[in-house]
Amino acid sequence: MSSIVNKFLTALLLLPVGLCSYGQLPLPQIPAELTTTEARAEYAARHFYDSIDWTVESMTTEYAQTQAWVNFLSIADYAPDGTDAEVVATLFARIPVDFIPLYIDLAESYLLSADSELASERLYTAAMTALAERIDVPEETLAPIIARIDYLKLNSPGTLATDFEFPDADGQTVRLSDFTGKTPYLLIVFHDPDCDVCHELLDTLQTDPQWTSLRADGKLSVITPEITDELDETFRMLYTPSLYLLDKDGRIIVRNVLLDKISASIDR
Repeated sequence: MSSIVNKFLTALLLLPVGLCSYGQLPLPQIPAELTTTEARAEYAARHFYDSIDWTVESMTTEYAQTQAWVNFLSIADYAPDGTDAEVVATLFARIPVDFIPLYIDLAESYLLSADSELASERLYTAAMTALAERIDVPEETLAPIIARIDYLKLNSPGTLATDFEFPDADGQTVRLSDFTGKTPYLLIVFHDPDCDVCHELLDTLQTDPQWTSLRADGKLSVITPEITDELDETFRMLYTPSLYLLDKDGRIIVRNVLLDKISASIDR
């Protein structure tokens, strides 16, 4: 998380109480009786957009709204489990129609980008589902939203991964099911042999002590199928390489995230 956001969170969540402000956007005044970080974060997230006047230019520039969105997501991340999806959905249910295209772009940039520290398909789906339920969204805007929601449903976190065949390093045909249940965690690295980033990531998995120790301790297995059109369609690969972390039952824990988020999802 950036130093700017860290400074912002410290002011908002840790100082005793008071009206904080950041740039042109007024921020919630957190009640004094809320003393824990979780409670203060939940209150701040639920009331983050209350004071924004969507007709005031200084509050509604692309820069101001982008900064507001990043701060909002960062605060929601400190709130109790489930609050983040709820407040994101509430925001997308109430955004003025004129700002919907901007917030769709912000959601895709910050929630679906593999390079984003705030990436979360779960929050993206919550946001788009809230938009899809509105009656004031133009059809030309709504159609691709519904298509994207449907696209993300297959092999989503919490579901059992679809079994598939792929050739191993020796050219022998193997299946995903051949590897599930062998270790507590299974990491699938869907990759393209012509992708330099893929090679760098595979190199990291082979040489970084964090990953070699997990494999040596029998906690993690790694398979590296090459991306095919069929696999791309089945596993909803938003990036290359595309990472899926499965539990011992073959259930998807996280997908389409960076290695640090994979690491954070593994119990040591």
